[in-house]
Amino acid sequence: MSAMMCKKQLVRALVPAVLLLAAVAEVAAQTPPVPTQVVERASFEVRVIEATKGAPMVDPKLADLERELRSLHRDYARFALLKTDTQSLTTGARGAVRLPNGDLIIQFLGLSADKVQRVRHRVEMPGMNATVRAVAPGGRTLDVLQLGDRLVIVATTVKR
Repeated sequence: MSAMMCKKQLVRALVPAVLLLAAVAEVAAQTPPVPTQVVERASFEVRVIEATKGAPMVDPKLADLERELRSLHRDYARFALLKTDTQSLTTGARGAVRLPNGDLIIQFLGLSADKVQRVRHRVEMPGMNATVRAVAPGGRTLDVLQLGDRLVIVATTVKR
């Protein structure tokens, strides 16, 4: 077989492959890039507090919460910090904090796209419906659980 015939056969074999590659490159150029998901992070400081009846007393570690605690429920005047736990979570991650009657579950859902950025998260607690919240960094929520003759107060401060 002559060299000229080999070159012709090679060209005939390569032309479809080159055309296929060109078509693939054109489709790839027209396909928008897949957005990469930004990994966001937020921290949740959870303080578990026990409130009981009796002579007024607020644990010194709860001084920043004293006004809020005293206005929560008039019958309960003694407030003791049971524990503090910090959950540092990435988007979609869940964290758990042990409570006297089960677990508090926090799931970080991401940051809001609003002008005032808020930390969106889902909270599940024993005896309460799960709720989705959006809290500005530095903001705090208080949840109250009745356990017999005492209250368990969960103070969650959102940090960025």
